[in-house]
Amino acid sequence: MFGEPNPLLDFVPMFNDPKDLKAALTHNPLKDVDVSKLNFMQKKILLETPQVMLKPTTQTLMAALTWYSMMVGSLRNRNPLRAENRRSYWEALHADPKKDKPFEKPLLPGISANVFKGPTGTGKSATYQHFSRCFKQVIEHGRNDAAGWVSLKQLVYFHVDMSHDGSRKGFLTAILMKMDSLLGTDYGTTVPRAHKTVETLGVATIQRLLAHFTGIIFIDEIQLRNLVKSSSADLMQTFLLSLINSGIPIVLTGNERAMDWVTYTQDMTRLLLTNPIHAHPIGALDEPGWEDDWNAMCDRGVMRFYLLDEPVANPAACSEMLHRCSGGVARLAHSLWTQAQSQCLITGKPTVDPEDIEAVFNSIHYDSIRNFINGFHFKNADLLAMYPDVDSNFYRRYWQPSLMQSDSHLDTITAVEPTTKKKPPRIRSEQSKFKSQETRKQTTEEQAARLKGTLSPDDMRLGGHVQNNLNELMKLKNSAES
Repeated sequence: MFGEPNPLLDFVPMFNDPKDLKAALTHNPLKDVDVSKLNFMQKKILLETPQVMLKPTTQTLMAALTWYSMMVGSLRNRNPLRAENRRSYWEALHADPKKDKPFEKPLLPGISANVFKGPTGTGKSATYQHFSRCFKQVIEHGRNDAAGWVSLKQLVYFHVDMSHDGSRKGFLTAILMKMDSLLGTDYGTTVPRAHKTVETLGVATIQRLLAHFTGIIFIDEIQLRNLVKSSSADLMQTFLLSLINSGIPIVLTGNERAMDWVTYTQDMTRLLLTNPIHAHPIGALDEPGWEDDWNAMCDRGVMRFYLLDEPVANPAACSEMLHRCSGGVARLAHSLWTQAQSQCLITGKPTVDPEDIEAVFNSIHYDSIRNFINGFHFKNADLLAMYPDVDSNFYRRYWQPSLMQSDSHLDTITAVEPTTKKKPPRIRSEQSKFKSQETRKQTTEEQAARLKGTLSPDDMRLGGHVQNNLNELMKLKNSAES
């Protein structure tokens, strides 16, 4: 299998050792820059321009190894030199979207999908973007009679964001337009014109991705609002499963709570064909070796992006402060580091110290995100619960297992069989559940506000039990003194 000719792999780099892939992933935007020759404005521009230093961590390397195996394995499975592959793909590409449903079941054995989820800022997008840099995105092939083509533009990898409103049409249009920009095609206009319904447009879009032997697709920005709470969430989820069935490897990246929409076991098993990757802030779970990963990401990564005149006086203390003020979140560590340098540059300070980092963290700009950071630093799930896109219950179970076990007896209560049959409970959509929760919360707040307006100033419910007790103690004291 590994020795057979395959034109789809002729121009795809072969990594035979994890060290080779790790070296390819490493990225230093200052590699060819002489910092000593930069003037004030050039430094300021670099500090304000998104620049990501990437020194692969254990998690980064494991993700890249998984995706590389998915992509190369799929291209091997789809080898066009095999007669059975040419036949099955011809049937898939020429299926009538108006009559046939070619992607309801897996097209080929060995389909693969990977879930890459985690809180915002944990390096998900940076990881797959740097992985993609290892390959040429479009490979142009000439005539190959054995493979069955006169010419072919092979799409090695493909990135697309989930539509912000979760609509299939917006998502499909984005795919076709992106393909046009990469391949010089006109799919964005001709395909929607020929397929008026979203269902047939979805099939036709998958057919175009198959036609260019797309190696791997990264679907980013999958969020709670566009894949769970969206009005068309169910339809989008069904389309994603059809895309997985096409045989093209799919990587779904997004926040934690948006990835729990798969409820049927036949679909769960497809998302478990590869190890799901849960990107946590470094050190949040006290994972073995997290200090080494922090040193790789921060000390040999983030902190190497340094533009001031004098070396960092105390790099170990700065690294410790960055971890405390970022909660182990890579993006926040980078932001704190560049913003601290920017402030030093403006004030004429030649180097950065931990106090500069802490000053940025305590600034008004971090007010909205400070509880998010403190939640991970202090391992406090209640602080994380303020952010709807963070799976605070996951971290609560990990950080406070005794608290979760205290409620476990509720799960062991055996229900009594009812004597009369009742109608089965109506299954509610995720969108309906979220809407109900938000409505109940708003109603409770409104009722509390109305009640507060009707209470007298000395009502116990207004001041609370503690205040009421203090008032009574004060009365006793005054009585005793008199």
